[in-house]
Amino acid sequence: MGPCKERGLRYITIIVTLFLFNIIFTPDALTQELTKEEALKILTESLKSEKITDLTKYYQRNGILNTFKPENGDLNKYKALEEKGFILLKPLTDSNITTDGEKRYGITFTEKSEPYMIKKDDEIKDKALISLGKAEKIDITEIKPVAPKEYKAEFLIGYRLTPFGEILLGKRMIFEKKDDAFFEHRDDGWKIKFKTSF
Repeated sequence: MGPCKERGLRYITIIVTLFLFNIIFTPDALTQELTKEEALKILTESLKSEKITDLTKYYQRNGILNTFKPENGDLNKYKALEEKGFILLKPLTDSNITTDGEKRYGITFTEKSEPYMIKKDDEIKDKALISLGKAEKIDITEIKPVAPKEYKAEFLIGYRLTPFGEILLGKRMIFEKKDDAFFEHRDDGWKIKFKTSF
């Protein structure tokens, strides 16, 4: 092979190499990759900004009382909360008896329960919101691409339970919940959405 052909081949090889290097390492290509560490940061910030790091339970407000219908034998759990001084239970009148013959109860939250009541400004004027647990650990257990600009992550939240959580959930101290989150890369960065609402 002559000197001209060799120089020409090297020139083509250099151009091809530079072209491939440019494809792999352009900023646009890098921004579409999502590491576990970056996903965890986005997930944690999203949960905190939406104020959904608490494990919570709603109670419908009916006048001055918060009402609930005992299910699965959980009336004894509410009686335990009453014995510990967190709530006052009151059976409601016959007109509030449900179709299956089970009474509804009214709950008054005592001063002792105030540290576990969550106050939000949005759409809960007719509800009481109680914290069952505070998020103590947030971790991503698995992350994988599902499309060129999309990732699916399985994450776990470890909660330290409040007295309400320990009694109503029948757990001690730590409770873990798994869920899925989806990340999509857009022009302004990564966006996250959850499989289930909190």
